[in-house]
Amino acid sequence: MAKELVSKQEFVVMIQWINARWNNNLYTNNANVKRYWDDFKFFSPDTVWEALNDLFDAGLKFAPTPSEWKRQCTIVSQAHAGEYERREREDVKGELVSGDAKASNREGLKRYLDGMGYESFWHAVYEKNREKLENGTLEPYQDPKTYEQPWEKAKEWFLEGKRGHLAGVDLTEKE
Repeated sequence: MAKELVSKQEFVVMIQWINARWNNNLYTNNANVKRYWDDFKFFSPDTVWEALNDLFDAGLKFAPTPSEWKRQCTIVSQAHAGEYERREREDVKGELVSGDAKASNREGLKRYLDGMGYESFWHAVYEKNREKLENGTLEPYQDPKTYEQPWEKAKEWFLEGKRGHLAGVDLTEKE
């Protein structure tokens, strides 16, 4: 079963917000509020609040019906590609993973790089940019001369650049 993302308490706060802004609405009956929560509990609080604010900013004379509100939640969720909900479900609260999860992520990257034949992350970056050079899809800010040599020849200076001296800019000096 999916994790409930909007708590009952937070939903009640949302209802109070609606009641403070619209006099004529369906959300004054407690029995209705309990039923409506079931329609919104799997949306992220960020999604539900953004949808409410969108509806309020639209200048509606009357409070949105639960159907209109839920439709707007769906629109907001899709506009953000479900990122709010994913973040809530996976407990990704803007922090980097640590402990076992961090170690497994690191091992996953090592296995991927090894499986693709790269000796390091920077080797993969260099080779991908060489592919872009060959395909003519380098970004305008990328110098094509940087990726002309094979990795074996470019490795030493490229890695040195990643230590703070890439493209003639010394990133280690303080201004």
